[in-house]
Amino acid sequence: MSTGLVWATLVRWLDLFALAGVIGGFAVELAVLPQASGELTDVRRRVRRFGGAMLALLAGATVAELVVRAATMAGSVAAGIGAVPLVIGRTHFGALWRLRVLGLALIAALSVPSARGPRRLAFVVALGVAFTTAATGHAADWGDFAPTALVDWLHVVAATTWTGGLICLTLVVLRAQSVASPSAALAEIAARFSRLAGLCAITVLATGAVNLRIELAEVSALWTTTYGRILAAKLACVAGLLALGAANRYRVLPALARERPAPGEQPSRASESSTAAKMLSRYVAREAILAALVFACTAFLGQIAPPRHQAMNHAMARVRPRILSLEVAGAGE
Repeated sequence: MSTGLVWATLVRWLDLFALAGVIGGFAVELAVLPQASGELTDVRRRVRRFGGAMLALLAGATVAELVVRAATMAGSVAAGIGAVPLVIGRTHFGALWRLRVLGLALIAALSVPSARGPRRLAFVVALGVAFTTAATGHAADWGDFAPTALVDWLHVVAATTWTGGLICLTLVVLRAQSVASPSAALAEIAARFSRLAGLCAITVLATGAVNLRIELAEVSALWTTTYGRILAAKLACVAGLLALGAANRYRVLPALARERPAPGEQPSRASESSTAAKMLSRYVAREAILAALVFACTAFLGQIAPPRHQAMNHAMARVRPRILSLEVAGAGE
């Protein structure tokens, strides 16, 4: 594996991780945390700080990806740095990059107020930024607004909302909500996120099936090509995510609801050593790790040609002699 491929994959992984953090952070703040609960004020503040850190990371990854793309086009890092203005001003990637930078600036401005209205708008802009990810991938080979690109955008939105929410829960919410002494809000938070994750998982599976059918060309490519084998590893990680999510939904959440203190009631001695809350924390952390592995597979897949490219090349190789013979025959007449 070349050094350039390693760096490109790493930068793409950081980009996906940060994008998921931004979108997932907004989703947790706006759709998962109960708004009427005054005890979550500090948690909301921490979630907003998390989102700000992920936005800064995404901005850095966006700049790094520009340099990587320019280096790839120019043939070296040194030449690529000099070619950055040309890439920004004259290429399709550059046009999308400018839109992304504008989107990131809008998100930063709208995230300053703590009011829900501007933050909802910032969330919508973040979903637009996710479109630039789909429009610079393999799915956009037929055009930015081709059905394949739109399907991939839905895939990116659902995947980043789901996985980014898991990362936010692991790094912020479950650390702030002590699993040793769970509050009454913890069960509601877990139930809300489980419903959101379920909707996202259905969307990911549906759009992923479409993408898989397009990019693979044939099922055997899963084990006969590098792209297919990396994709198979990604699918295995997604299966692990689904299994852990199902365990959370059907095993942990019912137990957590039974241990949930009534409003105004202090946690009992039993709930102070809540097995369900600790299990929730472990499962969500494992899901977050699997999500990071999914990003790694996705980042690598974005750097190599899918099997459909090979299928198209083989088809052209078969057709080209026939085209040449017709041209020769036409010239002889």
